[in-house]
Amino acid sequence: MTAQPYNYRDAILTLSNVSMSFHGEPVLRDINAQILDVTRPGMSQGQVVGFYGRSGIGKSVLCRIMAGLMVPSSGSVEVGLAQQPVEPGMVGFVQQRYPLFDHRTLFDNLLVAAARKYAPAEARQHVEAYLERFCLVPHRRTASTRPTFRAGSASGRPLPSSCSAPTTSFCSMSPSPASTWR
Repeated sequence: MTAQPYNYRDAILTLSNVSMSFHGEPVLRDINAQILDVTRPGMSQGQVVGFYGRSGIGKSVLCRIMAGLMVPSSGSVEVGLAQQPVEPGMVGFVQQRYPLFDHRTLFDNLLVAAARKYAPAEARQHVEAYLERFCLVPHRRTASTRPTFRAGSASGRPLPSSCSAPTTSFCSMSPSPASTWR
């Protein structure tokens, strides 16, 4: 496999002194980080960020703050090439426990989400594009049986699907360590 050349460009997400406390108890303290846009010649791509760590250290809280779903106790999150304050919907977020409707097909589950943002015809176009992008067209009408992680005796826990987004936003996910999956 030949490595593709790449360049680091402008920041697409900046965390500045982000702290979060609940009832006076600190969960996150003074988090500073910057995610740079990684570009490759002739390719259009997005950025995916993931966190891995033991349970209870604040991964999900940090992801919610980055996605604009929670306001930090102090500090700021800025996104996009313009580095504007994050608002809900600017950054995608795949939670460790994501809802799927078992009675719907893969296409129909994606359509529920797309219909929240787009008109019906446009929502269908977006879902078709996602299925194509992630090589899921053959599973378009598959019942919503969830993919699972199986290693040794651990099984049954759904995994978040792969995701990517335009370079003006990105997707974060908060996975649990495999040893905690049941």
